Amino acid sequence: MSGDMHIKGDSGVYEYFQYPLNNVNSIISFENEVIEIVSLKADGNGQSSVSIVGTADASNEDLVVDLDLRVSDAPLDEALENSLSNELASVMRHLLNEEVFEEVKLRNENAYQSFELGGTINLDFHLHHDGAKRNGVEIVGDVNFDEVGIIHASFPFPVTLRDGDVRVDDEGIWIDKVNQIQFDGPGKGVGTLLGEILFNDDGGAVPNI
Repeated sequence: MSGDMHIKGDSGVYEYFQYPLNNVNSIISFENEVIEIVSLKADGNGQSSVSIVGTADASNEDLVVDLDLRVSDAPLDEALENSLSNELASVMRHLLNEEVFEEVKLRNENAYQSFELGGTINLDFHLHHDGAKRNGVEIVGDVNFDEVGIIHASFPFPVTLRDGDVRVDDEGIWIDKVNQIQFDGPGKGVGTLLGEILFNDDGGAVPNI
């Protein structure tokens, strides 16, 4: 059996990357037990937009899914955090530590009036799920950002990341020497970031920046 479908106006999420999809407009083809997402465009959370292409192959005993996912202007919010792996969500929580920022502001509120915690990012991910491995989804790809405010408890100094990219895979988050990230601190402070954040077995992460 084969055919094509056009789905318009629906909403939903992908089980292994549960970012909200609204106003879905998609073209899907199928042949026996292989489904191809020829095109899927949707509204994400906030002002973000989502596009997905890829395949879901159920011809063997275990489902195999390969998707290319792009999200533009995704807010660094709860919806994004809930869609990420435990390791990536842990990094996000630690870099957007509102409690630490409030404590820092109490010491010198005037110095941080122009600082905004968070922002939006662009995701360009490949998602792979193999039902035979029983390990959820593998995520490999890039995260792009511009003017994102972060603060970490181990370095309680708010900084704003300029335009930059990081690489994500199953082992961690990588900032290479060529793509060092420039940042601005309060006042006229500037600096650079490079290194990596390594994922560990308990779902957390260890920075080496």
